[in-house]
Amino acid sequence: MVECMTKIAVGLFGIHYLEEMNHWCFGKNTVDYRKTYENNKNNIYNLLGSTSIDYFSATYDSSIYKELLKDYHFRKIQFNEVNNSPATHDDEKFIKRNRIFKKTIELMIDPAYDYDLALITRYDMRMKVKINDLTFDFDKINVFYKAKWKGYSEELIDDNFYYMPYNKLQDFYNNILRIPENITSHLWGNHLTNIHMAVDGSYYSHESPVYNINRIKGQNI
Repeated sequence: MVECMTKIAVGLFGIHYLEEMNHWCFGKNTVDYRKTYENNKNNIYNLLGSTSIDYFSATYDSSIYKELLKDYHFRKIQFNEVNNSPATHDDEKFIKRNRIFKKTIELMIDPAYDYDLALITRYDMRMKVKINDLTFDFDKINVFYKAKWKGYSEELIDDNFYYMPYNKLQDFYNNILRIPENITSHLWGNHLTNIHMAVDGSYYSHESPVYNINRIKGQNI
């Protein structure tokens, strides 16, 4: 468990709210960070053992952005225009995701910051476990586990959570800059070194022992 006075930079990337998002896999559904906010607070942020957590985000404009700002009190946030047209091929969907992820890290990096740890994750992840029940190695870049994805034989990693010493964040960013943007972030494990898996085993997203992605169908929000 992280010591009490540790300073942590948390980066939240991607969509925080969008009705009828056109997802390449799940079809049309709603993303709403408010449905996972308490879960994330209770299972992640309140358990970090830190009195100093700052939030950063590259996200998209929405009708509820004022609620988002009230809940998280960001040190830095960048709102981008959302492109909700359905992706027509893999390159398009990977590029959109990878760019917003990198923008979040750009906001987190500053030579004047004196954080100890950096955590990067998404808004719509609902934890099944408490973060302090997992085992992390703070000499490495921590991800949850190895991933499975139909059609891919390469070794994959879960791409929704990264936890590392803050002094490794710049190198992490430099390394992913070298990776073509049209490559899925599940394959970043083939380009990165010094990775620690917090959970043994390989899992499809629907099998994850750690979390599920909150997707809201129709008007049931």
